[in-house]
Amino acid sequence: MLKSRNHLSYDYDGTFAAEKFQDIINIYYPLFEKFKSDVAKYYKQ
Repeated sequence: MLKSRNHLSYDYDGTFAAEKFQDIINIYYPLFEKFKSDVAKYYKQ
């Protein structure tokens, strides 16, 4: 995820962003949702 973010900062014409958009939706977002629920469980104990 960090590598993608670093590459996006040098993507001046948007081609890399268009390629990575599906990764953001299908891979990274679900991981953040899982992290959010795991953290919520930890703090509710």
